[in-house]
Amino acid sequence: MTESSTPSDTDLLQHPSVDADGIARRPLAQRFTQATYVPASLFKIASYWSWNGTRIYRRRFGIGTNEFAVMGSLSNFPGITWAGLCENLRMNKATASTSVAKLLEREFVASELDGRARRLYLTAEGVRVFEQMRPIAAEREQKLLDGLTADEIASLKAILDKMVDRSSVLQRYDGELLNGRSGLDGDGSDDAG
Repeated sequence: MTESSTPSDTDLLQHPSVDADGIARRPLAQRFTQATYVPASLFKIASYWSWNGTRIYRRRFGIGTNEFAVMGSLSNFPGITWAGLCENLRMNKATASTSVAKLLEREFVASELDGRARRLYLTAEGVRVFEQMRPIAAEREQKLLDGLTADEIASLKAILDKMVDRSSVLQRYDGELLNGRSGLDGDGSDDAG
């Protein structure tokens, strides 16, 4: 078995972490931990930020963090198109569509046809709600950043900006994986879920 190949079922049963009954009761030698795998930290922060943010925003305003992100984008780029919104937020079309539909239903957002493009704007009610949500988001950010120096925060933002800029490379690689052109061995099935 090469390092880039996918282990067979027989290989897995002989793996040092897997017991005879096929259950891995010991940690694997190569782990994805917060200390060794950057996405682990990003995932934890994003999950907590999004999950609790959605709970807070839904209780207070009837919308979640995805809708808040859309409103934030519209506050910066009035009249942005659907495609521009998805690109700006790096949000998939299905999530953006669901979020915009909720905002349209609540009349926080208006949609206008401009030729063939559909442009999105905050309504007066959307501006009012967003202005109430923004201080909560800012305070939550401050709680997350407390304990970091101004230089550490500036470095963190610069590093995250670089990572966001690199997301197009990841997107291309993910497309290769999804289309079976990555160079990794495996059957290409997507039954993980």
